[in-house]
Formats: sequence, C-alpha cells, structure tokens
Amino acid sequence: MYHLHNRMGCGENDPNGVMYDAKHDMYHVFFQDHLSLPSGSGPVWGHWASRDFTKWTPLPVAIWNDHWYDSNAIFSGSATFDDAGDPVITYPGLCPPPPGSPGTKGKPPKPGAHAGCETGTTYNIAIPANRSDPFLTVRNGKRRFWSAFGAKNGWFTKTGSGQG
Repeated sequence: MYHLHNRMGCGENDPNGVMYDAKHDMYHVFFQDHLSLPSGSGPVWGHWASRDFTKWTPLPVAIWNDHWYDSNAIFSGSATFDDAGDPVITYPGLCPPPPGSPGTKGKPPKPGAHAGCETGTTYNIAIPANRSDPFLTVRNGKRRFWSAFGAKNGWFTKTGSGQG
C-alpha cells in the first residue's frame, strides 16, 4: 500500500485526473495542493508520475490558479483523452464575479472581478503545453506546463494565453 505525500507538507488532497498515458507508458496523478499565489488564493493542481506504481516522481505544479477564470481556486476535476490520444484535463475554477451578477449574492465585488465569471465558478480545460514530453512538464510561458482555457455557460472559449 502506498500513499503519495509531498515532502513539503503543504496539505495535498483530492487526487484528480488520474490517467495512464500509453504514448509514453506513464501514469500520472494530479492532486489539489494548497500552495497559493501571493494573493492567498485556493488550491492548485500538483502532479506526480510513475512507470511502475512503485517509484513516483514529484513534478512541478501542473495548473496554477493564475488566470481570471480560476484565480480564487482550482477544484476537483478529471482527465480524459481526445480522439487523437492526447490528454485533456477538465476542472472547475473559482473566480470573483462582477458587480450585480448572481455570484455576488448582493455583496460588493471582490478585486479581480471579471465579466466572464457570472456565477463565481467556471468550467475549464487544460491541455499539455508540449505533448512530446513524457512527464508533461515542458513549460509554455513563464509557469504554465498545461495551457488552460476558460469556459462560460458551458461553452469553452480560448481565453487563456498559456502565459502565467
């Protein structure tokens, strides 16, 4: 029996997006990690990888909560593969809704409010920045290993630039 635990003791929880990448013969486990940006926002997605379920490699944060559509937190999601066999992560992001939207519940808007965040929750996708990397950790921009895209009202729009 194994329990994956990061050495920094930062409070990882909720395994998410567990997947097997047949192209690289690699297992991936993503998880909520309570590292936060200086704003004190909620969890990001941490990442481990293994070829044999015995030796696990801790990898850099896969998805930071640093865009308008996930700036408050990234919560539990899942992973799948598209028709080309490439991994795709789906996850809900929490974000500050604009004034007068249903998500504010009559309260003043929080800093960083965005018109696309009407309810305070968005549903997002993330794809690897470089599919040829077996660990899925090659950078795209400053910090994004996965390029995330925000969604509004159930329709995905390419709002993320991949530049963290």
